[in-house]
Amino acid sequence: MTRRSGPPLHVAQLTLPDRMGGYAKGDRTRRVILQAAHDLLLEHGYAALTLRGVATACNLRMGNLTYHFPSRESLVSALFDAIIRGYEDAFAEIMADQKLPPVARLMDVCQLIMDDIGTRRTTRLFPELWALSNHDPFVADRMYEMYDRARAAIVSAVRCAYPAAHERSVDLTSIFITSAMEGMSIFAGYGKPYQDDRAEIAEIALDAFLHASQAHADEWPAG
Repeated sequence: MTRRSGPPLHVAQLTLPDRMGGYAKGDRTRRVILQAAHDLLLEHGYAALTLRGVATACNLRMGNLTYHFPSRESLVSALFDAIIRGYEDAFAEIMADQKLPPVARLMDVCQLIMDDIGTRRTTRLFPELWALSNHDPFVADRMYEMYDRARAAIVSAVRCAYPAAHERSVDLTSIFITSAMEGMSIFAGYGKPYQDDRAEIAEIALDAFLHASQAHADEWPAG
């Protein structure tokens, strides 16, 4: 199968909208705030992600920070949005490559995610959100919003690869692929027992995803 050539794609840590409104200086300040919030979450966990803690980390007065983000919830929502935009941009670049067949684009989206699982940031960040989502409904809602947006690329890739597949088949296949890849971070993520075997595990996973997509496309035709 023809796959994407060239250097591997990387997911940006934070991707903000082109302009978040207001003046460019305000956009720069918001970026500094969100980067500080990201780093606190990554290094110290969600409990450290307070407005005062973020203000201290980026050397801002509380009033300056709350001008941009009046509450912890507004800050967390903007942070999660900036995180997932990086994935959406990388997925969009893959899906826009019309020289590749649809199945290859599906495999490349999956490969990007599995490569990203090997980074320290992803191995630490997302399991933190999983644990918190069991106890904090706000975090749970934001987490599922993020996963719905990320999974949209897999849904699109499966649908392009198998246009005759039933919508339910496409949706469930994308759920299987997403959950299987996320589970890899526990065993083969950064610093985990099977991190050195991640490339081989990824190849097994890609074969399984391809088989699952093909099998369900045939089993549940559109109609």
